[in-house]
Amino acid sequence: MIERMVTIPKGWFLQGCIPEDVLQQGVHDELADARPQRRVYLSAYQIDKYPVTNADYFAYLQELRSREMDLTVALPGGWNQDPLSYGDGSGEWPVVGVTWYQARSYALHYDKMLPTEAQWERAARWTDGRKFPWGNTFDRECGNFERDKEEGRCMIASVFKHLRGQSPDGCVDMLGNADEWVRDCYVPNAYLVSPECDPFLDCTAAKEDCARVIRGCSYGWPYPHVCKRFYERANDAWATVGFRCLREAG
Repeated sequence: MIERMVTIPKGWFLQGCIPEDVLQQGVHDELADARPQRRVYLSAYQIDKYPVTNADYFAYLQELRSREMDLTVALPGGWNQDPLSYGDGSGEWPVVGVTWYQARSYALHYDKMLPTEAQWERAARWTDGRKFPWGNTFDRECGNFERDKEEGRCMIASVFKHLRGQSPDGCVDMLGNADEWVRDCYVPNAYLVSPECDPFLDCTAAKEDCARVIRGCSYGWPYPHVCKRFYERANDAWATVGFRCLREAG
């Protein structure tokens, strides 16, 4: 299991995008919903350098099995239970096909949690409001953006393949490869209603169809940007959505 985490110091950063970002990419709700840009203060925390991989999740399931726990509710889409396997994928690929609840359970198992929207974005873009983890100029070599193909299909790649695209704090694959679940309940225009210090919006009721926010962009998304935010029902699993974990500092 990859245990390496990076420490994000407390302080202010710029969250959200500016109108010019939306105009440059056309009218896409994923960016239009990430306004207005604002200053946000976050307490210090640690976040996974890499997304959780197939190998990480496999080890987690083995731990559950060793405790004679039923793996049915924890098994990602496309995985086999007997014998336990993740199909044709590589152990270095980010695990995908997990629901928000499965991602949260994995994090809690290791005394961690999912990052909030703000924590995820701060780790991805540093403090200066950049558009991409590596700067303000798009570079296709910095991530898996419709580039790693097999038989004409876009493919997920190893989390170790695009280290050049890491953020200033050292987080890898924040853009490209797989989208990532975060902790927040989805609220339109969230930046207008959430607090400026350690913002987090939770669901008012624990409903199975509660929508949770997804950040980042997968290998097939044509408009990468660190501000992109969208959502899916927490009980749904998608072949392009994975996650990474966070631990509060101190």
